[in-house]
Amino acid sequence: MTPFSLSAKLPGMSWRNELKLSDLPAGEALEIACPKCGAARYATAAELSAHTMPGAIEGETVSLATAYLDQVEARLRCRRCGGPGRLSRVWQDKISGFVGGMP
Repeated sequence: MTPFSLSAKLPGMSWRNELKLSDLPAGEALEIACPKCGAARYATAAELSAHTMPGAIEGETVSLATAYLDQVEARLRCRRCGGPGRLSRVWQDKISGFVGGMP
């Protein structure tokens, strides 16, 4: 038995440190935005998975597909100003305008 509830969220926990890049569908679009200059670009999970990062052993490189999204985000840099990149999921099928109103 664990000393804490598995359903309870730990401080600092978010979808970025619960999902790996390989958990996302290959064609899912991700927005990479710069909080410093406001520039934004889009990349698919497959495009980001093609990149590598340093592994645990010196000289080793591993695919970003095995990294959690917060680790991927930590490696992202703005192409315009070099600032940090902020990773967001794009929910195109969930966006809809308000159609109701007062009579």
